[in-house]
Amino acid sequence: MRSTDIAALLADGMQQQVTGTTELGWHTGVVLSWDDLTGLNSVEIKGRVFTNLKVLSTGSVQPFQPDDVVGVLRVGTTYFIFGKIRAPGAGAGERIDSDRVAASLFVPNNDTFGDLTGSYGPEVTVYIGSQRRALVIHSCEVIISGAVNIGQQGQIHQGVAISGATQASPASAITNAYLKGPAGVAGSASATTFITAENGLQQGLNTFTCKYRGLADGDQNLQVNNRVLTVMPF
Repeated sequence: MRSTDIAALLADGMQQQVTGTTELGWHTGVVLSWDDLTGLNSVEIKGRVFTNLKVLSTGSVQPFQPDDVVGVLRVGTTYFIFGKIRAPGAGAGERIDSDRVAASLFVPNNDTFGDLTGSYGPEVTVYIGSQRRALVIHSCEVIISGAVNIGQQGQIHQGVAISGATQASPASAITNAYLKGPAGVAGSASATTFITAENGLQQGLNTFTCKYRGLADGDQNLQVNNRVLTVMPF
């Protein structure tokens, strides 16, 4: 089929009512319900409710929420959802983001979350869509040094603060990576956490920032290096 023929079919389809006579039709719809587990759905298109429309996808299906505006393609009498319609500033820029800080620094022994002296983060800002969920992955290398005394322990915590549309302190323990041991211990602390609306995650621009808390007995010294943060909205 020539490109001019395809263009004509698309133009005709865009003028059609919900049940047009042409082979192709283009519509916008509003999601009324969506089951995350099964994908069962209902979508309103020009005042009519359609149930369990098929979803066009090249990978894992992104979940929908009630009131999401979606594009709907009609081929004959079969309808397909092929994605959310998003305006700039309302989710069009939703993406995965990651940051890494490769600096070896001491963590203060004050049992309080905060920034490290002369260093910050890592930090990323992402747009959280109407599904209000994200996978947060963070890690750091940990070194506990000083005089070896089995009775003395040191521990380092890497938490994540959220600001912007959501307000959450690292002390809320939504996600936390830590390592504990005596002097001479070195390793990696990491956490992978699924954060959702149940944790208070809000739609909009959200900034995720790693913070650090140290607690040590005696003369134990606490250090971190190679700090990494990745946030994946979906």
